[in-house]
Amino acid sequence: MEDDVILACRRIQMMLYDDLIDEDVVEEKIDSIKSSSNSQNVKAVAKLLSSVLQQFTVEKSEQKHETSLIIESLRPFIFSCVISRIKDIKFEWMTYRLIPPSGHPNNQTMLSDLVLKGDFANGHLESDTVKLGKEMQIAINKLILRKVKCPEVVGLLVEGCVATAYKMDLKFNGHEYLPGTDLMSKLLLTDKDVINIIVTTVIGNHANRMGDMKFYQRLIDYSRSCSRQQGTVLLPIVIAIVIKRTSQNLLALEVPGGEFPFAKKLSSVGWSRSCLLMNAESVAQHLASVSLHPLVALAHCLIEQKPSLRNLSQHNDPTLKKLYDIMGSELCGQVRDNQCANHVLDEVCTQARDECKKAKAMLEDREQDPLVRIQGAIDIMDKTISYLDEIHNQQHIESHATDFEFAEQQRDDKGRIPWKIQFDQWKSMGRFATYKSYQSAQSAYHRFMKK
Repeated sequence: MEDDVILACRRIQMMLYDDLIDEDVVEEKIDSIKSSSNSQNVKAVAKLLSSVLQQFTVEKSEQKHETSLIIESLRPFIFSCVISRIKDIKFEWMTYRLIPPSGHPNNQTMLSDLVLKGDFANGHLESDTVKLGKEMQIAINKLILRKVKCPEVVGLLVEGCVATAYKMDLKFNGHEYLPGTDLMSKLLLTDKDVINIIVTTVIGNHANRMGDMKFYQRLIDYSRSCSRQQGTVLLPIVIAIVIKRTSQNLLALEVPGGEFPFAKKLSSVGWSRSCLLMNAESVAQHLASVSLHPLVALAHCLIEQKPSLRNLSQHNDPTLKKLYDIMGSELCGQVRDNQCANHVLDEVCTQARDECKKAKAMLEDREQDPLVRIQGAIDIMDKTISYLDEIHNQQHIESHATDFEFAEQQRDDKGRIPWKIQFDQWKSMGRFATYKSYQSAQSAYHRFMKK
């Protein structure tokens, strides 16, 4: 222990020898010791002693449960020395104590002459260390189920006046962490990919684009499977979106009383609370709204199957924008690349239009000599042709956005992209294939990000 910590404890001890000193004065002096020292250990000891003094000087403290006294006494130490220095930490309290003899007064459980040593068996043929280890394993199992990366659990075992800390992680002292079979089952059976394997095997992986009676029968099977899986008598609500054609036999099952004007309500007695069918016909009359209903926007997006939001007349709708943002972030491919290609096409068209206007204005200028006008227009058109050839010769125009997003992911701790250091390695990976130097790629990146 550090010398300044021992000296601080000694100063507090000397104060407590004075029977005439007031409790408030003691608190003020302890606070003074804590604030005047730069040592974190001194501050932690001062907090701990201040908490202990409060527990033993407050009126009727003997009526508190021993567990509460232990927790409240250790809390300042734990917070100051451990929890305050670790980010995103969670903690739980668990205390065990032996039951005192029947003739033992409850208000003397904290006196030193009546502290009971823990029995090795402790009534369950397990030592306190084994019990603590099991509790720590339960805690680390919880963290694993919550997808915590590299979890660590720390346990504190207090026996009399001796406190021992233990740590458990996934690999400690060369021993691999072995989860129980229950934990392994939960991890596997709650994983989305494993669920898809089971569903694909048992139910089948069918893509029904046309709404017919076979499709209707599958809806019934899905609904009943959901009810059996949840184990509830409450029937589910089924929403079906038909991308292609809807058969007349299925449309004949429509019943009155639909809650939404853009969805047809189908007969579903006995297998669902409600079955709503949406197709191109049902949503067509609701596409003229300034802001589409979210379900209408979702159905319209699925029915049209457009690779870019620009291909939809309702491209300003907020829900459609959100849906295409989701597809762009999840697919990282065709949707985003198509949007990039459209952006490049718009830029080319704008540039070519401006140059054509310049050439036209040059030819219409009657004040200039005809040869000068013709030569000026030819120069402008040559410049435009060179620009178009440059765009045409660039390979994989659609990959620029992907390359630039790749560069965004390479930022270092200071937020800088290491163009000069990493560019050759990126080129060997197939990135930035149309750029000869990192300067040209960096300039193109900045131009792209400004748009």
